[in-house]
Amino acid sequence: MERTLLSTRLVETSRTLFLCAFICLLSLSGTPVRAESVLNKIVAFVNGEIITQYDLQAAVAPELLRTGLSRKNSAHAESIAAMEKKVLETLITDELFVQEAEQYGLTVKDSEVENEIRKMAQQNGMTLEEAKDQMKADGVSYDTFADKIRKNIIRSRLLAFMVSRKVVVTKEDVQAYYDEHKADFASARKVAVKMLVFAANTDAAAILEQIRGGSLSFEDAVAQYSIGPAKDQGGLMGDLAWADLSDAWRTALSPLSEGQVSDLVRQGAQTMVLKLDRNIEGELVPLEQVADQIDHKLREPMLEARFEEYTKKLRDKAVVKINF
Repeated sequence: MERTLLSTRLVETSRTLFLCAFICLLSLSGTPVRAESVLNKIVAFVNGEIITQYDLQAAVAPELLRTGLSRKNSAHAESIAAMEKKVLETLITDELFVQEAEQYGLTVKDSEVENEIRKMAQQNGMTLEEAKDQMKADGVSYDTFADKIRKNIIRSRLLAFMVSRKVVVTKEDVQAYYDEHKADFASARKVAVKMLVFAANTDAAAILEQIRGGSLSFEDAVAQYSIGPAKDQGGLMGDLAWADLSDAWRTALSPLSEGQVSDLVRQGAQTMVLKLDRNIEGELVPLEQVADQIDHKLREPMLEARFEEYTKKLRDKAVVKINF
């Protein structure tokens, strides 16, 4: 099944979160946990299915790692409690997605789950077998971890089926956006500049007068007087992006036509003269090169709105009891 923009983003985000959870679970192995007391506490019922305190703590672990919050610090207790409430809502939504997917017969093969875990292990510098061995050594259930990945894939496919297919962006929509925002799709202006940098105590004004009077070419002046780069190329600095130039350079070059030289430019301790060798105006990028980019831009807010609508529909018809 081809992944849409939203489902792809959800897979990427969830993969990152599960990788963090994986690392956290491994790193927490040195901290004794009374599994029986944690596992026996049910924090939510979702259409008869349960979410345990253990599930919640495993889901919160990456956020604790990211924010630096610690359960051992009493000053963090309120923030952690708020975080857990928010994450619990996400777990409830995830469970609703899984249940809905089951109704549509969406399944994931074991080989697909294993491939996802293999990719995650590789991102963490391990092979799949090394990841399994590390889980076993630290008391982490591979089956439990694999089940989380399975649910994540199922959720992504459900969203692709129920959300993305109902969001339509036409060629006319793309064309209209392109026509209204052409300035956004113009390549940046560039200039080819030659530079003459004067040594200290040089009569820069007199040399500039010779150049402008025609008795001395800019290129010859560079060869004779410049202490800057590219002397053998007439001081040519190549094609430079206008946006990257300093304010002093833009001020000096703005009034020039091709072939003209600037007034004296002082930048720091140096005095120089610039020649506008060539002006390269930005060109409009063809629609076919940015069509996908525009499609994504138009589709994203519609996907978000449809996602919120679909999530609310699932929650409204669900029987949810929270014991947290």
